[in-house]
Amino acid sequence: MRIFSLLKCGLFALTLMLPAASGAADLNLAVGSSIVGGTIHIMGTALAKVISDHVPGVYATAQNTSGPQASLQMIETGEMKIGIVSTPILYDAMEGKAKWTMGRQFEQFRTIAVLYSSQFQWFAIKPELKYVHDLNGRILNVSAPGATSDQVGSLINDIIGVKLGSKNHSTTATGCDLLRDGRIDAVCVSQGYPAPSFTDLQITTNGRMLQLTPEEVEKVVKAVPFLSPYQIPANTYKQQPEALNTVALWNVIVVSRDLPEDVVYQITKACVENSGAFAAAAAVGKDFKAENIRHAFGPIHSGAAKYYREAGIPFPEAQVK
Repeated sequence: MRIFSLLKCGLFALTLMLPAASGAADLNLAVGSSIVGGTIHIMGTALAKVISDHVPGVYATAQNTSGPQASLQMIETGEMKIGIVSTPILYDAMEGKAKWTMGRQFEQFRTIAVLYSSQFQWFAIKPELKYVHDLNGRILNVSAPGATSDQVGSLINDIIGVKLGSKNHSTTATGCDLLRDGRIDAVCVSQGYPAPSFTDLQITTNGRMLQLTPEEVEKVVKAVPFLSPYQIPANTYKQQPEALNTVALWNVIVVSRDLPEDVVYQITKACVENSGAFAAAAAVGKDFKAENIRHAFGPIHSGAAKYYREAGIPFPEAQVK
């Protein structure tokens, strides 16, 4: 019995000394996404699979959160190391003035890649409405109070001098029904093109997309640092023979600044070199290109910067921290 016990102890000690079994992950990452079914959740699931399949020693799973704000809060407190967040949320976090930040300026996150854009899109039926500035005194559906189309849309209106008659806070689907019935004048969304609600409207109406003038685009992006100029390609919608001028926010992959440089380098490399996985996951994924990093907002992780330098892809060097 004693010999057996000694042998058993020896085997146990040897087990402790042996390296982990082949294929075991050295690092487990929870990818902060959003509510199930949303675009950020779908892209977060794709990101987790790309990391698990292409970054040696790292296993990732998508973690449902209440949204980008929650993901960023968990990165700030160290509960999470990676997530997908929109640029307006990053702006709020850096400023520390939005109510959800509770007066705290977030310093833990670092951008590694810019995934896809959400364009501001306006749709109307009345023939006299052609530009966003034609909405003066009109009724505009902007979805729920506090939605991006409401909050950031209000910023855009203020900058270009639009004073709405009133806002309608129905869902986008209900807003489109109200527009079709002539009870409101236009609907605004912030999402990737083509917006399904607008393509559906064009089946039963002669409606069209509104746009900003080039001068208005310039004024908006100068005043709002997390927005970029954007053109929706010609013929994306019916009655749209030319590209439409608008602005877009971006949805980016952020990590904790504490994540090692070599790990971040490998994650960035895997994402860029397997960009097709994001396009396969959702239509907005077609937007993802390595060159999007020029739209990075806030600090960039040094591991990501190392990859972009080696790949010869321009990026804002001054933002590397």
